[in-house]
Amino acid sequence: MDPERDAVDHDRKLNEEELKIIKDIKRSIDKLKDGISEIETLVEELEKFNNEEIKRPLLKEDEYKIFIKILDLQKILHNNIVLITQDLLRYKMLLDQEIF
Repeated sequence: MDPERDAVDHDRKLNEEELKIIKDIKRSIDKLKDGISEIETLVEELEKFNNEEIKRPLLKEDEYKIFIKILDLQKILHNNIVLITQDLLRYKMLLDQEIF
C-alpha cells in the first residue's frame, strides 16, 4: 500500500465523477435551452392567436391548448433546473472530498 499512489487514485476517481456530473449539467442545460425555444414558439403562437382574435372571434379552446402546452413545458424546465441544482450540490460534495 502506497499512500501517495492511493491519494492519486482517489483524486482521479473524484475527477472522473466530477466530469460525469459536468456532462449531466450540460445535458440539463441543453434541455432547458430546447424547452425555452419551445415556449418562445408557443408564446408567439399565442400572440398571433390574440392578434387574429382582435380581427375576428376564434375558438378559445385553441388558445387554451397552447397555454396548457406552455404549462407542461414549464414543468419540464423546472425539473431540469432542479436536476442542475442537485448536480451542482453533488459536485460540491466531491470538491469537499478533494480539499478536506
